[in-house]
Amino acid sequence: KPLWLKPPAHVLGTRALEALKPCSTSSMLRKDTVIVLAQAAERVSRYDEMSEFMQERVEMGIALTPEERDLFSAACKNALQGRRHAWRVAAAVEMQEGADGRSENANLALGYKGKIEAELTEICTKVTKLIENILTAAGSDEDAEATVFFLKMQADYYRYMAESTQGRQQEEAIGNAHSAYTAGIEKADALLSDDPVRLGLVLNFSVFLHEVIGRTHEAVETARVGLDAAIGSQNQDSLLTMSLLQQNLELWGAA
Repeated sequence: KPLWLKPPAHVLGTRALEALKPCSTSSMLRKDTVIVLAQAAERVSRYDEMSEFMQERVEMGIALTPEERDLFSAACKNALQGRRHAWRVAAAVEMQEGADGRSENANLALGYKGKIEAELTEICTKVTKLIENILTAAGSDEDAEATVFFLKMQADYYRYMAESTQGRQQEEAIGNAHSAYTAGIEKADALLSDDPVRLGLVLNFSVFLHEVIGRTHEAVETARVGLDAAIGSQNQDSLLTMSLLQQNLELWGAA
């Protein structure tokens, strides 16, 4: 059966349409085919399927190219993004309905929030396990940028899990996020100080320190050290991240 209705050829392109033709299970697992399918899914905004294709690609056990890393990251991010927004809306509705004395409506919102929470946790768990069990092994010390990229991503998804969970599960997610961010910072010493991946890690770690565990002093120090080290960079991607670091320092009253 088709995975989805085929959009017009001008949307997917000839190569993607060829990949959508019926084929054997073994050929579906070929690296190039899976990547084309992931790209096709992205073009038609089928992000859950895009993430499934990229999971297949990761499970082949072959190190991802930089382009494939970006595709994997985009697939996971887009599969999660709508659910994160939905969770925040459901939480706000639950709070508002409870404050207004409509307990039945608040309970309905609570139940729906729980459903979204389960989906969020499932996605985050899948991503972190793929990184832990496969990708950080594939991104060895010989490819420091890949290792830092994946450690940052792993930490980010533990952070997302912490945002929508409570109690012991939240504590574990926070601890795992902190460990992955810290490991990434250590590995990032092998990269240039203005490397975009390194600066992205610094940005997200500092936000985690400030917003999730309330260590604003450490967040400021992390952001400032990373920003100062990259001063003078001409890399456009790096300059954008440096601007965000500067804005955060100003927001945190540390500029």
